[in-house]
Amino acid sequence: GLLSSHLNLNVGLAALSSMDISPDERRRQAEAHKTPQQIEAEEIDQLYLSFAIPAKKEDLTNMIKREVIYKSGVDRNGVPIVILAAHRLPPTANKLAVKHLMMVILKTLDEVATGPFVMIYLHAQMNRPQRPEFSFLTTICKIWTRRYAKKCQEFIIVHPSLWVKLTFSVLKGWLSSPFVDRISYCENLGALFHKI
Repeated sequence: GLLSSHLNLNVGLAALSSMDISPDERRRQAEAHKTPQQIEAEEIDQLYLSFAIPAKKEDLTNMIKREVIYKSGVDRNGVPIVILAAHRLPPTANKLAVKHLMMVILKTLDEVATGPFVMIYLHAQMNRPQRPEFSFLTTICKIWTRRYAKKCQEFIIVHPSLWVKLTFSVLKGWLSSPFVDRISYCENLGALFHKI
């Protein structure tokens, strides 16, 4: 009887002391057991949600009409093609438009990345004011690697400039190695049509 009462008291005290831990402390303890990869994955998921959740409420009609990114048929194997047209990018100085662009890109990719797809980036006729900021590109790369890279069978860059080639070589640090191997360049549309 006495031993049983003593054990019950200890269990009760332990439960009571665990209730004294603040939610912040409980979160810190949980974080301490996570690997750096788990923490990074959760941070990228939060980054994605910071755009995906507001995208459900925002009016993105104008950005969608710009057709910066859109689904465009299928390749020879019946795999859906997504086009990203650089000449239709909004000016980087228009922060609201850039935010809407991110939302539209993620929304479009969420729709198509339920299965395999091919991404074609058309770089021709992009003007200097349209060049995305590096922070925008790294954000896209982080989310891309976490959510879409495995489904993208091929990423084709058409009309690559020296700027594009240098930018992609720098961004490789934020992209998965298997995906980097699927990036290819086409000098013109004729070469693209032979490829797809």
